[in-house]
Formats: sequence, C-alpha cells, structure tokens
Amino acid sequence: MNGYRYLLHDRDQKFCRGFREILAAGGVRCTPLPARSPNLNAFAERWVRSVKEECLSKLILFGETSLRRVVLSIWNIIITREITKALAIG
Repeated sequence: MNGYRYLLHDRDQKFCRGFREILAAGGVRCTPLPARSPNLNAFAERWVRSVKEECLSKLILFGETSLRRVVLSIWNIIITREITKALAIG
C-alpha cells in the first residue's frame, strides 16, 4: 500500500469486514473512530484549515521533504500558541 500503515475510518457500512481484510493483507491497520463522536472531524478539519491558511497558501513547496518541514514548524507554532492560551486562562 505504498507506505501507508493506518486507516482511521468512521463506522460507515462501506468499511465492511471484507474491505478491512483486503487492507490488512496489504499491511494497513484499520482503526474505527469511536461511535457518536462528531467533534473528531471538526478538530481534523480545523487543523487542515490552519495549515492551509497559515503556511501552504503563502509558500511554494518543492517535494515532500519541504512539506514535512513546514507542517512540523506550523505544528510547533500552533501547539505553543495553545499552551500559552491555556496558561493565560489558568
């Protein structure tokens, strides 16, 4: 499966046992998301939006290495910002 090791998925019927077995044969571990957890998608979408708005729309990237470097940098910036907010509140 070209280096993919995990598949996070909801509990939709399209992720049946046969589908999961095919992926498992390719070395991919299927992990269903918790039932009745609508906010999980919102957190993921917010993260993607933050990365797009704060770095990808302003940079020209050349390959996966530069993309990984930028995403790691923006991750550190966002985490630092959230920790600072939490400390200011507490």
